[in-house]
Amino acid sequence: MIEYAKILIGLVAYLLVAPLLGFLMRQYRPGQIAAFMGMIVGTAFSTDHIMLTAFNVNHTGHTRGFEISFMVFCAIILVVAGMTGRWKAFRFCPPGFFFYALYCVAGTITLLLALPIPWPEVLVDLENGGRWVNSMYIWEAVVRFCQLGLVYLATHSFIRNKGDILWFCRAFALALIIVGIAALYDRYVGGTHKVRATFDHENSLGAWAYMGAMLCLAVSFHPKVGLWTSLFLFCGYGAGAVAAVLTVSRATAAIVGVLSLAIAAYGLIRNPSRKGALIGVCFLLAMLVGTYQYRDTIQERFLQSALADKRDREAETEDLRIVLNRQSKVMLKDSFLGIGWNNYQVACSRPVLRYSAILEEHEAADGDKHAEETFYRNPTTECLYWYLLAETGYFGFFCYVAFMTVTLWLVFKAYLRYRGDWVGDFLFAALLVLGATYAHSWLEKVLLQSKNMVPWLALLGIAAKLETIRRVKNRRVQTEETVTRETDTSALLQVTS
Repeated sequence: MIEYAKILIGLVAYLLVAPLLGFLMRQYRPGQIAAFMGMIVGTAFSTDHIMLTAFNVNHTGHTRGFEISFMVFCAIILVVAGMTGRWKAFRFCPPGFFFYALYCVAGTITLLLALPIPWPEVLVDLENGGRWVNSMYIWEAVVRFCQLGLVYLATHSFIRNKGDILWFCRAFALALIIVGIAALYDRYVGGTHKVRATFDHENSLGAWAYMGAMLCLAVSFHPKVGLWTSLFLFCGYGAGAVAAVLTVSRATAAIVGVLSLAIAAYGLIRNPSRKGALIGVCFLLAMLVGTYQYRDTIQERFLQSALADKRDREAETEDLRIVLNRQSKVMLKDSFLGIGWNNYQVACSRPVLRYSAILEEHEAADGDKHAEETFYRNPTTECLYWYLLAETGYFGFFCYVAFMTVTLWLVFKAYLRYRGDWVGDFLFAALLVLGATYAHSWLEKVLLQSKNMVPWLALLGIAAKLETIRRVKNRRVQTEETVTRETDTSALLQVTS
């Protein structure tokens, strides 16, 4: 009964309250700004505070139940406000969005695996005919990813000029400060070693934190950005960097260090000014204090990792990540559709034996003796790309990677147009952040978590809107040139006559 009440609340919020607020705010810009900031700042809070999850089940898939989130609520407000307030300017399929929608279609198609269809073995050869595929889990993913697509549309609708991008930076800085405080509390009051703060996993926190921190750092250096705004953004950077380091993740720490130095050097070289020098001094002090304060944490993590690698080499054992990737490869080989969206944990665990056996053989080779019950909840691969291939097959993988590639190209094109402006610095940091995140995704599937996807999709939505603005300007120029030519031709004909 409680689960149906959650669904009812979600339907009322999504289909009645949010559209009504969006209609009322169609000409009220401060309200739209508040909704946009709420969409970004909402990711700083625990899922228990910003989400209702109906029919939540205890499995390790990327979607656990039907999510009703505050971020999507804000996105609907912005979409409706854009549709009703500026209908001619609204885009249902902005640049790059086609491939995201196609990925959702690819995931939805995997519902066919749950149907009693006699597939040819060349196409689908799942154990026990695939009767273990859970269609409910697939529907959960369908609903969640379609909802998150509204974040892309909402951002594209909200952004009208480059000044609106500052609201994204301010919102992210505020979110970083909130999470940074929570991370410090967990470490020094709660005594937590691997800090998660308001996130479900430390890796998700790390990726979210360095994405926002680097964007804020880049913008803070530019002389055209106000001093107080720059200091606020720099505080956001500091909080995000601290939160990322406290996750005790080697990859995250390396990304924060390298990107911080690259962006700071770029900002100082491109924007020599007194304010830039001030931010540079603050950056150096923050780096020195942070490195000294957390030197033991960083050294301990890298030392533990080195010892673990040494033990694996001496024991001649295969890394677990490699084993799980090999498991994913077998899944892909068995089905061109994949094993079902959000069904990886079902497929890799008992009672499905074909894929669990790969992990069980690895454990036995290591000399580990586990009870049979242990293999009814096996770990899943941490590589985003193998995860996509295993769950949605080649089609879903192509759509997701195409979306990443096309939108990255949009960011690069926008950067070339805005070099020298603070938006160019923002886009330069976006290129580095996206490259780092996509590389990090080989180790951690952070881009399948809702709180990570919201700012990611919002960032890509900004790039899409800059591309739309460019296209509109080009069309206007072409129209004006055409009108000018027609006017000149008409005048010439009149003189001739």
